[in-house]
Amino acid sequence: MLQIKNLTKKNGLRVVLNNINIDIQDNEFFCFLGPSGSGKTALLRIIAGLEAPTSGEIILNRENILKQPAFKRNVNTVFNSFALFPHLSLYKNIEYGLNFKNIGSKEKERIVRETIEFFNLEKYEKSNVNSLEPLIKYKVTLGRTLICNPQVLLLDDSLKLLPRQDRMKMRYELKQLHQRLGNIMIYITDDIDNAFALSDRISILYRGSILQTDAASVIYESPKTYFVANYVSDTNLFNAKVKSIEEGHYIIELDNKFSIRFLTTEEFKVGDDLFFSLRPSRINISYENNTDLYINSLRGKLVQKDYRGEFLEYFIELDGGRIIMVAEPNYKFLEAGKNTQISSFFEIGEEVYVSWNIMSGNLVWK
Repeated sequence: MLQIKNLTKKNGLRVVLNNINIDIQDNEFFCFLGPSGSGKTALLRIIAGLEAPTSGEIILNRENILKQPAFKRNVNTVFNSFALFPHLSLYKNIEYGLNFKNIGSKEKERIVRETIEFFNLEKYEKSNVNSLEPLIKYKVTLGRTLICNPQVLLLDDSLKLLPRQDRMKMRYELKQLHQRLGNIMIYITDDIDNAFALSDRISILYRGSILQTDAASVIYESPKTYFVANYVSDTNLFNAKVKSIEEGHYIIELDNKFSIRFLTTEEFKVGDDLFFSLRPSRINISYENNTDLYINSLRGKLVQKDYRGEFLEYFIELDGGRIIMVAEPNYKFLEAGKNTQISSFFEIGEEVYVSWNIMSGNLVWK
């Protein structure tokens, strides 16, 4: 287990990291996700031994590794650049880290061979690394980093080095690699897709503080704060106030205009002033008002629609002027017998109703 305890980093009066506390389990793929300036790079550099914190501890194998120089920590880093040696072959680049280990030449060759075979790089081993495509360079960088068998592997948003299709391939391979090696992997990024796809758990960092730590599904479905709800995916955010509790349902007033029912296991008090977050994909659009007790329904006018490939994005102006976004899968509107033509089911200017289940959405604190 890697334990980060009361870790604080200050640059003058600026607080870069504010009392970070997190336990990362053995064999866990963990991600720190946040925008530029959130402190994630500083945190990675402190774990790696490239920066010192102002206070706090990082415990690995029951030792505070902050007291150790970087080369004595069983921690290696893949930075957001390939940083390969251009004058060395692929084989020599991968071998490089072993040159500082007290092992014989035959054992060194065996380890390098195993690493090259593991990443399917045999046909490139004599190549100059400058001539390699980005995906192969990335595997060489990984191989060179992992050849010394670190207990903790840090990845500094490294998938950004790759084109989109290669990123998707490498996400799969990284997860397979993690399952095979069983070490701790820590990925830092502002890329939500990579964080969600790779991680067992994610910590959302913002302005040096951790706002929420959970599995990706929990962060998406049950964000705790306005920032988390808005950061991880498109959402409709309303000012919300708890007006009453009736038959186990909360009656919520949105934007001082609309009243809705909301059912949740979380506890709130009458008068609580919050935000209500509702994902566009949780909303249905129709021509008829749904009067079901367990459905919220509001009237509006369709003012814009955008084709987004897998879904259609509708913008609905509600009575009162508020515009919300609705995302509906395209397969609902494919015309019979045609795979490429999208039916113009809802037209701009039409009156429509938007509806959602009373268990959909989240109340989040300001």
